[in-house]
Amino acid sequence: EVLARFGKFEFPYTGMVADKSGKLIGILALGRLDGAAAVDSLLYAIAGKYGPQCFVTEEYFGHRNYGWHVNDRTIQLYVRKPNPEHKDAVIYLEENEKGERKIVGGGSQPHTWYEVCLMVTKTKYDPFIDCISVGNWCNFNDLSSDVRSMEINPAAGVYDTGELFTEEDLVPDTTKGYMNIPDGELPKFKEGPFAKFPDFRLAVRHWMAYNAGLGNQGNPEGNVSVSFTVGKDGKAKDAKVENRETTSSELEVAALYTIQRLPEFIPATQNGKPVAFRMTVALRFENR
Repeated sequence: EVLARFGKFEFPYTGMVADKSGKLIGILALGRLDGAAAVDSLLYAIAGKYGPQCFVTEEYFGHRNYGWHVNDRTIQLYVRKPNPEHKDAVIYLEENEKGERKIVGGGSQPHTWYEVCLMVTKTKYDPFIDCISVGNWCNFNDLSSDVRSMEINPAAGVYDTGELFTEEDLVPDTTKGYMNIPDGELPKFKEGPFAKFPDFRLAVRHWMAYNAGLGNQGNPEGNVSVSFTVGKDGKAKDAKVENRETTSSELEVAALYTIQRLPEFIPATQNGKPVAFRMTVALRFENR
């Protein structure tokens, strides 16, 4: 009944990828995983075979691609996060002592699983890969553009970040004199002058004052608010423009680039364990 398998992961549907002449150039496998930890586990398994360094696209509407080039093969994993607003029809079955089943009701339930598609193709066909789509949700990417490099680190987690703290979760820390994670610590700069700031949020804002807008001579000026997460691995990720007081989209790109330049931090903690922390910072771009 199982048509494809990667390690312990089973994919109930497979498809073949062919060129215009019908020649086989690749294979794909579709499946669903229950929970972020299962997606991370699949990523680690693939990285264990093809290497921890991979290409990754930016996340759009909960969709993201991971890719590897190995010899003359291109391997891509397409992941779509659950959409809690999407409802799936369900039926309820009742089984008697003989193993016979009958329908006893029905209803709907939230979309709670991750949909994944693993595809292996010949690398020489990469420029045509972004023409491939599966169903109404899966679109692959040409890995020669619009991607960045990342390392799959099992100790950090990609989707299974655990509890995510935000500035709204902070409480007054009477000992330190600023808002802090309950029973924990905010992230910290590892070294340099900004490591001396006791409040991480203040340290980041000072870092931004020195680094945002560098090389902006002759370009538009304005303010851009960006949110980002310091993951359990201490790396800044998942940057998103929240607001901008300018008509220039160039500053959005500059703001996101500024976040990418942040150093690796000592991660936030709660009860002695690393946790993810998300914050928003306003960037001021001006000519110098």
